[in-house]
Amino acid sequence: MKLILLLVVASAVAADTPLGEPYDYKSLCGEHPTVPPHTYRACIEFNTKTYVGHSGQGPVITNPEHPNQAAIWFAKAGLGIELSLSSNEIVNFVASAEPGCITVDKGPVPKVCEGLPKLTF
Repeated sequence: MKLILLLVVASAVAADTPLGEPYDYKSLCGEHPTVPPHTYRACIEFNTKTYVGHSGQGPVITNPEHPNQAAIWFAKAGLGIELSLSSNEIVNFVASAEPGCITVDKGPVPKVCEGLPKLTF
């Protein structure tokens, strides 16, 4: 049993993926994403505002090479998060019923699908 746990932890570390998260930034929003089609994801770049925190039912995964870039993903439709920005602004992201699409309130566009378009805040 200890060996199995050790292998799980080692696999997560080797993949540079947080334990419990199936994806990292590169697989979600890198130059050549490797996630399956219809994965609920959004790719974000923070230019004028800073990411402060989030709450809800999905992770925010930062790019270790460029901390001003982040990815959001959801396991299924209906899940959502509130993203807090340095301007005291809260942006809501919700995985829609349309496969691979996320609705965005207060964003530059109302919806992203398959991680596109990349959102800039």
